[in-house]
Amino acid sequence: MNASYEKIENKRTITLVVLFFFGMATVVVLYPSAMISLLNTFLIAVFFTGINLLIIKYKTAIVSPQTIIGTCIASLIVQFAIFLMLNSIPFSHHKEKHKIIGITKFDRIKLFKLENNAYDEFIFIREKNKFSDKADSLTFYFKDGLLGIKVIDSIK
Repeated sequence: MNASYEKIENKRTITLVVLFFFGMATVVVLYPSAMISLLNTFLIAVFFTGINLLIIKYKTAIVSPQTIIGTCIASLIVQFAIFLMLNSIPFSHHKEKHKIIGITKFDRIKLFKLENNAYDEFIFIREKNKFSDKADSLTFYFKDGLLGIKVIDSIK
């Protein structure tokens, strides 16, 4: 390898590492409040990965498998972070009230069971220890994000 290629490769690596950590910090902060199921998260990741691979194949001269994988992972995290940031811009607000119909145990956590199986896939918003034992219903306050995904504002 020549020296100029190594210099470019080092700059690319540093850029990707910085973008990866920026993206991870953003995702860690914004993802818990976004009402995105694991399936939808997976589908978004597949979509962004497909776009990344097409761009790498047709618009770059990257041939090293390690660089392709690193670029895809860092780009995916940053794209998902940008997706969450755009969605965190409130478009409208609404609230939903659901009756508590029981308590279920999941591992060491007690979870409220809500009517019509509301938010069954979102364990973190139904934890019993976050709310009063006397509660007979939960009221969820949401912001509808710019991209159409609900973002939890508060729960009472």
